[in-house]
Parts: sequence; C-alpha cells; structure tokens
Amino acid sequence: MNRYSIIEQILLIVLIANATCLTAEASDIKFRTIHSGHGLSNNQVNAIHKDSQGYMWFGTASGLNRYDGYNIKTYHSSFQDSTKLHDNYIQEIQEDSEGNLWIYAGEHYSLFNPRTETFSYLTDAKQHELGLPANPNRIKTCGNDLWIAVRDNGLFKLDSLKILHHILKAPIDGKDITDIIPLKERNRVIAVTDKGGLYLLNYTDGSIINTHRSPRRPHSFEEYSLFLDNNDRIWVYSILGINIFDLNADKWIDSRFAITLKNKPVKAINQDGEGQIWVGYDNEGLEVIDSNGVSQCIVNNSTDIYSLGNNSIRTIYRDNNNGMWVGTNKKGISVYYPCEYKFESTSFADVNCISQAYKDTEHVWIGTDKDGLLKYNYRHKRIVNSIY
Repeated sequence: MNRYSIIEQILLIVLIANATCLTAEASDIKFRTIHSGHGLSNNQVNAIHKDSQGYMWFGTASGLNRYDGYNIKTYHSSFQDSTKLHDNYIQEIQEDSEGNLWIYAGEHYSLFNPRTETFSYLTDAKQHELGLPANPNRIKTCGNDLWIAVRDNGLFKLDSLKILHHILKAPIDGKDITDIIPLKERNRVIAVTDKGGLYLLNYTDGSIINTHRSPRRPHSFEEYSLFLDNNDRIWVYSILGINIFDLNADKWIDSRFAITLKNKPVKAINQDGEGQIWVGYDNEGLEVIDSNGVSQCIVNNSTDIYSLGNNSIRTIYRDNNNGMWVGTNKKGISVYYPCEYKFESTSFADVNCISQAYKDTEHVWIGTDKDGLLKYNYRHKRIVNSIY
C-alpha cells in the first residue's frame, strides 16, 4: 500500500467517525435553475452531456433538448419517421470520437449525427450486421472504441467503430455487467455486475486481471453504477447505497463508510473542480463531501430562489469549466458555477458614500440623499439604525 492510499483511508475513517452534515443555509453553493418555463421539454432530467461543439444536451422524460446558453431546441420521436428519435424517454447521452451522440432511450440505443441532425436506430438488423446477439444493455464510448455489454452474452468491443470483438463469451461468473469504465491510457477496463462485484480487465483483449466481490451480501439483480474519482477510488453505487474500492491499495475501503452516507438510495455521483464528491439521492437532495471529510446536505428551500430545485436527483454532470449540472426529477436542472454568485447586491436609493463602521466587522454606514445615514449589517443583510 502506498503512502497516498494510507492518507486517503485515514481521511475516510475520520469522515466515518466525525462527519457533520451542514444545513443548506450554511452552504455557499447557489444554483440557477433551468426548467420548462425556459423551454425544457420536461422537468424530469435523466441525462446531461456537453458535446465537443459546446452545446449542452439534456435527456428528459419527454424528449432530447439542446441548449446553446440562450435557447433550447427539442427533438422528439416519430413512428412515421425513422430518422427521428426512437423514444422520448432519454436515459443516457454520450459522444464518440466522430462527434456523434449515442442516445439511450426507451431501453434502446440510437445514434445522432449532429451534421445532418438525424437519428439512426440500433435495430435488430443493425445489431445482427455488427455481430451483436441481442440489444445492448450498456454502451460506453472511449476514443474510437465502444464497449458493449449484452445481457446473457457478456462483453464486446467495437474497435474504431467498425470491427467487433467478443471480449467475454458469457456474463462474468454468471452475472451481467451493468456499468463500465474504460481506461485506455492504463490499458484497463473496470466493470461492475448486477451483484456489485468489481472486475478489472485488460483493455486490449478483455482478459480478467482481477476480481473483487462486493463487501456486502449479494442481492438479486441490481443496476449498479460506477464513478472513478481523482484519487483512484471507485464508487460503486445503487439504490442500496455505496461501496468504495481503492485502486492503489487494491482493496475495498472499510464498508462502514456506507454508514456515513446512511445507506440512502443513491442515484448519481460526481466530483467538482475543488475535489468535493457530490452524491445525489432519490429523495434526500445532495450531499457534498469536501477533502477534509466535512459533509453538507443541500436540499430545496422554497423561499430561496438559489436553492436546489428539487430533492430527487437523477444525474450530476461536471462540464469542462467546472460547472456542476444537477438533473432533478421535478424541477429541471440546477446549475452551479463557483464564481457565478460571488457578488451580492442590495438596493438603496441615491447612495453617495459608504464607510466601514469604526472597529466593527459587521456594519457599514451608508450615506443617502433621501433616507439619511443608514447603519447596515452586511452579515445579516438588514438595516439596524437610521439617522435623519
């Protein structure tokens, strides 16, 4: 075990023992909201992606939305037109090396060509042409390659979007793969099965390098998802909670860590530009865990326009400008940028001078033309005295 992984585990142990969950009022995270009033086709947002051209894509319960920062364009399905979206219920959005979007909608994949703005559905005939035995349950893009999991048939790799290789001839240990993280630069692939077990594969030939059973008692089939953080920790999560595997130490981190996260139903995990882990729950809002192990719970506050839009989280996406985009179940997208709300404003009429109160760290004196001299508490944002 290297020194770095030891430090990481000590931090997690401290988190387990001393985690404090700050209230939303104590948070400096302020959101703006994008919802149906702004043109979103549906307020349930299941998937978010920023493409190579700078467009934001939102997958909703009723259509695919493209956002240019000002306007939203919606794509809907059509039974009469095979070049339209296959299904309006969008579950996942990815981009391949050619700039095409892979859209998972209605349990099937479609390919969107942004140059022609047309969709091509992965039909049974197309699957047969590629050599796939059945409909994929998971596709992950990695450069020119696609990693494809097919239930009851194992794992495939489509090299350069052209040549298909059957990597694993059958489900791993009789279990189906539910998520994949390709790490081409390390010649590795991480896969998780519906029993929560982790498998480390060789990127080139798919051979199994190592296997790690879930530290919890296996359940019946469950849709486990994966997130790899900046410290090489793999977060394996589902509605049953979280397990964490340290790649450097090659072991599961003490499963008691799941107690810290209260075994809540986890729907999404991501990491912001400051290294904080964002955990999105089904009905409990967000939990943001900083590098010191301090956790803050962020929930909707109906009296605060800058609060999280809705407490049921569907997805969390980080863009290349460190913006955090949180897709919710009923209130569209809550967007956070670290520098967006650094300045606050309070309205006063005809201000002609401002001076710090003598030896006072909470008040300023504000001179006005019509309302006299005002003593203002900028911590509590209120006027505490007036002199006319």
